[in-house]
Amino acid sequence: MFGFLNSIFLPLLGASLIPLLIHLLTRKKPQFIHFSSLRFIQEKERRRMRRMRLKQILLLIIRVFIVLLVVGAFARPVWRGEMAGSAKAHERTYVIIAIDNSYSMGQESGGIELFTRAKAEASHIISMLTSGDELSIIAFNDEPILLTKKPTRNFRMAEETLDTLSLSGGGTDIASAISAALSLCEESKLLNKELYILTDNRASGWRKLVPLRGKQPSIRIFVIQFEAETDDNRGVVSLEFPHTILERGKPATVKLVARNYSSKRRNGVLASLSVDERRVSQASFDMIPAGSESSVNLPFRVPTGGFHSGFAELEEDNLMMDNRYFFVLRVPEQIRVLIIGDSEPDYIFPKLALNPTGADTSYISVDAISSSRSAGQLLTGYDVLLISGATTLSDEFISRLISFVESGGGLMFIASAKSDMDFFQESVFHRLVALEFEKQKPSSGFLTISSFDLQHPIFEPFKGIGELPEVHFYWNVRAKNHSGYRTIASLSSGDPFILESEAGEGRILILTSGISREESDITTSALFVPLLHRSVQYLSGSIARFEEPETVGTYITRTIEGLPAGSKLILTYPSGKQEYLKPVYIGSNIAVKIKPLQSPGIYSIFSGDSLVDMFAVNVPFDESDAEKLNKKQIEKEFPLTFIDPESNIEEFIFQARFGKELWKTFLWIAFILMILELALGSTYKKPKGQEERYETSSPFSAKG
Repeated sequence: MFGFLNSIFLPLLGASLIPLLIHLLTRKKPQFIHFSSLRFIQEKERRRMRRMRLKQILLLIIRVFIVLLVVGAFARPVWRGEMAGSAKAHERTYVIIAIDNSYSMGQESGGIELFTRAKAEASHIISMLTSGDELSIIAFNDEPILLTKKPTRNFRMAEETLDTLSLSGGGTDIASAISAALSLCEESKLLNKELYILTDNRASGWRKLVPLRGKQPSIRIFVIQFEAETDDNRGVVSLEFPHTILERGKPATVKLVARNYSSKRRNGVLASLSVDERRVSQASFDMIPAGSESSVNLPFRVPTGGFHSGFAELEEDNLMMDNRYFFVLRVPEQIRVLIIGDSEPDYIFPKLALNPTGADTSYISVDAISSSRSAGQLLTGYDVLLISGATTLSDEFISRLISFVESGGGLMFIASAKSDMDFFQESVFHRLVALEFEKQKPSSGFLTISSFDLQHPIFEPFKGIGELPEVHFYWNVRAKNHSGYRTIASLSSGDPFILESEAGEGRILILTSGISREESDITTSALFVPLLHRSVQYLSGSIARFEEPETVGTYITRTIEGLPAGSKLILTYPSGKQEYLKPVYIGSNIAVKIKPLQSPGIYSIFSGDSLVDMFAVNVPFDESDAEKLNKKQIEKEFPLTFIDPESNIEEFIFQARFGKELWKTFLWIAFILMILELALGSTYKKPKGQEERYETSSPFSAKG
């Protein structure tokens, strides 16, 4: 579409009539001179006059066009394509700048971060705005953040806000930025609206743009893409902690998995592991193939119980933020267990499994007594009570047991052929969570474990294996009417093997088969030790575990146990910043919801001066993938245009906004026409004294 920017000059196009007026006003009328017949000369003169008139008309047309082109050039003619708007010169425009601050923008080009270059380009766009224009700035990663809440004309303040913007640890979601921009458009009354997206064009950022496919938004969208000079990047993909018992002071090994995102293989990449701000081990990868993953093992140990934090790290490359993988470990300080059985053979195996050295300083401290001495036994100071091979217990001890469980203690009951199951059914479980028992022997000789809940904390050590070691059971009790319990493992007969429930503030675990040789071979299997350890840790609420990290840009919910009502919780950021959390009470637990966090690292939750929770936050590692979508394909599917940051962006934007200016073309054409006019004019020069002769006529022709 053709138009003019400075239409004020268009009335001057009437000046093109001046050459015509001059031509008409300066024409000479022919003079008649009578003389003898010159018929043959007259015929020749007619032919010459026709040629002269044709040249005169052509010169007249050229002179008119010269005036039209010169005046038109002053009116600044433009040609508007599909992306050009209908704005006139200096017409007010609402500009939205969406700048990508995802962590992949931390790559460098020419020694300068892409994010720094993007901020500089944003400042350049702001500098092109004039009085009457409006501006909004959006920072986006996984979610958009409005740096200017409403359209503003205070460009200096907006630029100062832009200067304070820093990289986040989030991924890229261009669709969310465009959606936020479309919402902002409703707050501006200006007709011309433009969105500038400054990004590194990661494919992961475009894949959520499907809702805009085929739609024509009410805003022109331009994408300025910044690219790193090299794809040299490796990142930590995951940490795999040991599926074994994690104890304080005991050595363990973690497997670090890294991915090579570059197009070339890398040899000898150094990896290290830090725990509690101290580097504890390091190792090198032999080779990481291009576009593939490799792993390396890193040993460590934690000297004390409680929370422990750290990170695995790769050596420097062109993108540093994905080189660290943060983690949190929780190791029990000490768990005190009391085991009760009729005699030493009933409790010796559980005692050795939980504390083989017998040292009281072990993280599981074990005391064992016979059931005959239970009457005077106090449960104060113990975390878990384990009953194995006890026939009955005194009424005084049963009362203390019920109070112990309801006030938060853990009870593990291992059924035995010698136990009076009717007694325990009526005296203990009907007072806690009711169920019924029925003794039986397998008809097929033995039973095995046929199914189990792999997601339950007790079976977490077997996640990497996917199955449990085989155990033969020669005797078991059938649990009936156990609706108040949850089955977490079953026997091949379909009967429950492990049942769990809660009573008051405590937990209960029931094993439906015994541990003597006549009852099963579980004590000689690889299942026995980890099963007892995890069960005791689970019942005490102090299970040793690797806390699954959270991800930047996602909502987080944390559950904290054992805090009194009215507790004030404070979240501490890796930077030291603090903010209060609003707790939600769920029974005896407290849940807190945390808004999406923007930075990776270790976050801590305090109640007063006490550390009550700690969690790690890592970057979304799909952002490290350097794959890019084809620009032509994106432009074809979505209504936007890419701009090369190395080009003259100001000129590109001007042409997109107003169209391609043609005033230079007009002047060049006028200049060429002037040369042509001079050339034609020089060929039409009347010889001196000839003018009147060309306009004479014979008396005979005049008279007819």
